[in-house]
Amino acid sequence: MFRDFGWKFWVIGLVVAVIIGIPVIAGNWVQLGLDLQGGTMLTYGLDTETASEFDVVLQVLRKRLNTLGLRQLLIRREGTGHFVVQVPGVDDTAIARIKHLIETSGQLWFKIEAVRQEAPEIRKIFEWKQRDEYEEDYKYDIGLKVNKEGDPLPAEDWNSYSLLINKGAVEGRLLSGANPTTDDFGADSVGFQFNAEGARAFGKLTEENKGKNLAIVLDGVVVSAPLVKDTITSSGIITGSYTRDEVNDLVIILQGGSLPSTPTPESDLTIGPGLGRDSIERGKLATWISLALVIGFILVYYRGAGVVACITLLLNLALLVCVLINFEATLTLPGIAGIVLTVGMAIDANILIFERIREEKNKGMGIRQAIENGYGRAFWTIFDANLTTLITALILFQVGTGPIKGFAVTLSIGILTSMFSALFVTKALFGLLVVKGWITEFKIMSLVGEPNIQFGRYGRLPLIVSLALILGGMAVFAARGQDKYGIEFTGGALFQIKLKEPVSDAEVRRRLNKAGGEFVNAEVQAVGFRQGAVAEPSNGGGNENQRALPGEEGYEYQIRVRLVQEGKDVDTNVLKSRVDDAFKDVLAPDTYPPLPPRDAVQMDPSEPGWGKLALVVRLDPRMVEMPDLEKLAADLIADGFEGAEVEPWEDDSGVLAIKVTTGLLDLATEKKKNDKRDLLRKFFNQSVDYPISEPYSRVIDIGKSVAYNLKSKAILAMIFAVFAIVLYITFRFEFKFGIAAITALVHDVLFSMGAVAAIDASGLMDVKIDLAMVTAFLTIIGYSLNDTIVVFDRIRENLGGREKLEYAELVNRSINQTLSRTVLTSITTFVALLALFLAGVNVIRDFSFAMMIGVVVGTYSSIFIASPVLIFLRNREVAAEEREKAQGAKS
Repeated sequence: MFRDFGWKFWVIGLVVAVIIGIPVIAGNWVQLGLDLQGGTMLTYGLDTETASEFDVVLQVLRKRLNTLGLRQLLIRREGTGHFVVQVPGVDDTAIARIKHLIETSGQLWFKIEAVRQEAPEIRKIFEWKQRDEYEEDYKYDIGLKVNKEGDPLPAEDWNSYSLLINKGAVEGRLLSGANPTTDDFGADSVGFQFNAEGARAFGKLTEENKGKNLAIVLDGVVVSAPLVKDTITSSGIITGSYTRDEVNDLVIILQGGSLPSTPTPESDLTIGPGLGRDSIERGKLATWISLALVIGFILVYYRGAGVVACITLLLNLALLVCVLINFEATLTLPGIAGIVLTVGMAIDANILIFERIREEKNKGMGIRQAIENGYGRAFWTIFDANLTTLITALILFQVGTGPIKGFAVTLSIGILTSMFSALFVTKALFGLLVVKGWITEFKIMSLVGEPNIQFGRYGRLPLIVSLALILGGMAVFAARGQDKYGIEFTGGALFQIKLKEPVSDAEVRRRLNKAGGEFVNAEVQAVGFRQGAVAEPSNGGGNENQRALPGEEGYEYQIRVRLVQEGKDVDTNVLKSRVDDAFKDVLAPDTYPPLPPRDAVQMDPSEPGWGKLALVVRLDPRMVEMPDLEKLAADLIADGFEGAEVEPWEDDSGVLAIKVTTGLLDLATEKKKNDKRDLLRKFFNQSVDYPISEPYSRVIDIGKSVAYNLKSKAILAMIFAVFAIVLYITFRFEFKFGIAAITALVHDVLFSMGAVAAIDASGLMDVKIDLAMVTAFLTIIGYSLNDTIVVFDRIRENLGGREKLEYAELVNRSINQTLSRTVLTSITTFVALLALFLAGVNVIRDFSFAMMIGVVVGTYSSIFIASPVLIFLRNREVAAEEREKAQGAKS
């Protein structure tokens, strides 16, 4: 270590240059997940027989959605038979259009309408289709009619259908193109062109059926049925009551091709930009607070050695963030939790090393030998402890979804960078300090000292207390029924609404009861400021420009509707419209009210293709005074909108609003207009100084099937994690060590589940068992195992020692020898989690609450559960060996 350590600095320099240097030079930054920047994530199921068909669907959808020109739109697989579409920061209109493009199969047919609409025939085919008994080669088919407005009639009534002739029908796959056009009366329509094969077939169909109606059938709906007056071959138009956007979407669908299978919507998650911005600010605050507290504690406790630990901790965080950037990983809210947890747990390796160095120094060794031996003795303990946590993280990545994968990725990278920093970087730094003579002593504080606690004297009392608490917690857990689960595991919908004036809990419930239906039993939780609190200042300059809230009233509420009756999915759009109606007089208005086209875009006649954009922005309803408009204009100019002008705007929304007009911009194409408008919206979506009005901070829709899938994955994750850990500990130690460890893990998870259910039932906190909570439980497994492995590793080391002790005494000594490390690690991790909890972001708060319970109970179980079980199993082995010897002697 001390003879040749220079090469280590070359390795460290190379790692830093590659991992940190690349994003710094390229100017890249970590990509934010939807929960941090706002946006929508749609999850769809796809019932396909082959992987190739799944690929075709995704290819067609990408082709359709890419035509919208939305930046950062992402389509990816999510497990088996599912895919997700992520769309950052777009409005409800754009999301509705995206859903339409995804959920429209695009199956187009041209069929002749039967002259006689025979009711018995229509009814027969209708019933066949209901029973899934209809054969495609039957002489007739039926198509759903539309009303005067072009909307389909009720699909449940056979009288809504038209009778169609299958003979000679032409399929839409024979089209060679489609384009927007107008009919003879100037109405928006869709033009289409056939390829050579299609032209021949279509010409024959129209030649043979002059004077009859040609039904143009899209996804089973007769969108129009013009009269065939003459033979048509290569082209034609589809007419109907279409808007320009509907025409454009139909053209996109026909140009992209039809889907072999129609996606089924399963869940819908929408995060408003304001909530994402708030999550970022609170996440940053939690990270900095936890980092400051941990660094402060380490510097005070470990003094000079603590400086080395803090340097490597900061390097560890820099490496972690830069690895995320290099691999284009997405940072989510649970990912921030992973970073903060890394801050608390990364120091664990340093604590292990420092405590081992202290022990070696206490044996009378010199500083060089003490450091050498300390690293050598701590290596396998650190390796085993971190590898088991890594196994848990990898399993979580495989079975998790969305943000949970983000947590698993962040935690996995954090474990690897922590091991590199603690085992390699600190060793190189210590080598340099010792060789240069800058460190000659190793003086650190002693919180626990050299204890000699007889843990065995407590007998079975800890086991009895634990069993009683677990049984009580599980009783509450069982009694809570569906109420203990979040909607991710039950299905349902969640609406987080913002109001433009404070409203009491009772008034919110009264309005929901009046809405009736699913809302009668809806759960209501205030998440805004309450009990006379004053909203935080928006610009860091006091709260004089915001409205104080009366006691017992809130400006933001969560409304949770569960899927509990008849296993039927909720229709989020319908529920959302009913929420709109229930709170229409107090709901915060939309952020960006539409402007007339002439006002929204003002083209410059002297500069072809150039013009100005105008955007009206409504501000947070808590704002009672207009912000500094000169400063706003300067901020916009600094953000790239040269020549921007701002002015007050008044409408009937009841909140403050401003109008922004940009300087001259290149607006030559519709895409350029949309891109510039998106950038302008992004400025306000991410601005802390100018908070915007958001009626819905968050909307979540989880279907029954996806809820069942998520719950199944969560259970599998727990089972796989436990099984993998048993295998690893058995491989590294012995089978009885694995059984003892698993007993402690089951104890910790059951205790935590019961505690969460009890706290939720008490009303002190609204904490539900959901994916974030399962993530916490799996992390508790990894953390608890760290503690247990540290003790087990010392037991194994002491078993190979010269001093022969009774097994129980040897275990007791091992616990005492590692107690200092256990207490210190628990303190640093608990402090980091406390910072997360106090940050107040809902998802992180629930996660950190469960983890704080897990840290305490995990520390407890490694001493009072795992170790006694190990002694019990060892005593059984000894008794069995003695019985075998006794039987052998008799024989």
